[in-house]
Amino acid sequence: MELLEKSKLRIVEKSMTPVEALHEVGNFLHEVGSTHASYTEEMIDSFHTLGPYFVIAPSIALAHSKPSSSVIQNDLVLVLCKQPVNFGSKNDPVTLLFGLCAKEAHGHMDVLMKVGEMLEDQDLVSELSECETIEQLYNCIHQKTT
Repeated sequence: MELLEKSKLRIVEKSMTPVEALHEVGNFLHEVGSTHASYTEEMIDSFHTLGPYFVIAPSIALAHSKPSSSVIQNDLVLVLCKQPVNFGSKNDPVTLLFGLCAKEAHGHMDVLMKVGEMLEDQDLVSELSECETIEQLYNCIHQKTT
């Protein structure tokens, strides 16, 4: 299984607030058929309740909510924010905004491990942040993960 298919990658040029960024990634999960629209609101509610817990490393966020009936299938998408987003975390600003949805509590552990390994490579994180096209983003990810 591919870690991230081209159809699961997006580049956003505009400046976004934290809520707009969560809408972007949540709606992306919905557009690819992995969640119902309500999952986006669940992610935003989690952010308002728990804060920016999902900003997991400098410039990297893994936006998600708890498993729920709003999830159709486990999935992962990536939004490259060309205008970095400040969520109020010590790891701000975020340029790599992953969106994760899982049907059950341990869903997607293998994908999370692969993402974690990939993002330990600071050179790769820098390369990803500088990509200008989906093709570049895809190639950069898959040269390092295959």
